[in-house]
Amino acid sequence: MSFITRTLASTLATGALCVGANAAYFSHYDVTTNIGQPVKDLFLLETDGGTGLREIWAFNADGLATTHMDVFFPSDAPIASSLFIGITENLATDPLPGEKHIVLFMDDEAAQLSNHIAWTTLFRHTDEDTLIQNLLDATTSADPDTVDNGIINLNAFALGDATTGILDIAAKSHTAWFNMGSPFKAVAFSDGQVIGQGTSYQTTTPEPCSLVLLSVGALGLLRRRR
Repeated sequence: MSFITRTLASTLATGALCVGANAAYFSHYDVTTNIGQPVKDLFLLETDGGTGLREIWAFNADGLATTHMDVFFPSDAPIASSLFIGITENLATDPLPGEKHIVLFMDDEAAQLSNHIAWTTLFRHTDEDTLIQNLLDATTSADPDTVDNGIINLNAFALGDATTGILDIAAKSHTAWFNMGSPFKAVAFSDGQVIGQGTSYQTTTPEPCSLVLLSVGALGLLRRRR
């Protein structure tokens, strides 16, 4: 059985969530970047390590400071690993202004293997410009079909090239997904360059029912599959 749910909350939205007999899990991320430009339209994927996969989007990360991001949509199972996909532009190495780049918040080891490696070498089945458009479609479009198509393609990348594309010298694949509770790196492409780092952790609500304050910066959207 599968289902899809979406939730939209504004900055001023508050409410009470009855968790019931089971604990609810909430994820938290701290990201620090150093490029002077924000990483925008961040699309977060989280998995419980089994069949549960959910996507939350509309985060932004500051380009000069630490950004704290709370996901106020509960997961009914512990979160095992995560992956952020975002966009930045106008890197110091860009020959012309306005050039957009994919940024992945990724596993430390995968980030090391990606350092100064071209996008096309790492992610051989995904065009970076196309993924940028998919991300913009998923996070900014007002058309539901366009949003759905963007999400489908982002998931295909996350579960495909981002999971198996990064190879070490022995041709062993390394996932870009980072484990919950572990540090991670922010890497900008087309040529992989580390532009920041972050940490993650999760909290739970006590049993039984608890009141949970729901608030999210800008707009928060959640799509969950089971």
